[in-house]
Amino acid sequence: GIDELEAYDRDGRFLADDFGGSEPWLARFVDYWSGPGTWAELDDEARAPWLRSARKIFEEVRETALDDVPHQAYVEALGALPLLLLAGSESTLAGRRCCEVLARHWHPGPVELQVFADVGHMAPVLAPGEVAARIAMHLPTD
Repeated sequence: GIDELEAYDRDGRFLADDFGGSEPWLARFVDYWSGPGTWAELDDEARAPWLRSARKIFEEVRETALDDVPHQAYVEALGALPLLLLAGSESTLAGRRCCEVLARHWHPGPVELQVFADVGHMAPVLAPGEVAARIAMHLPTD
């Protein structure tokens, strides 16, 4: 899984400000999460919202990647809350393993892991009804 995870930054430019948010950056991002060639298969209409949001997506990815808050701080701040982890069976190995590790080691709150069949990282877009229904089941009703 590490090789797969590191492949996105094969040239060391993925988090570079002058590359981030560009169309080649988006292609790399989309292909990492949805499989090689996915960006090339998108028509102009499908690419348009990605291109409009490219810089914001890059800034969020960079912020997450460079986050230096110790993981334990998140566990201490959020650990007692119920956690619902959502994953797609076709997502990257790194993405699936991250959810599995969080599900196994999140303390002290309750954890549920839902893996959606036949979708990848973009399950909220590709299976919105299923995802919304599962989130609704997780939310308190009182």
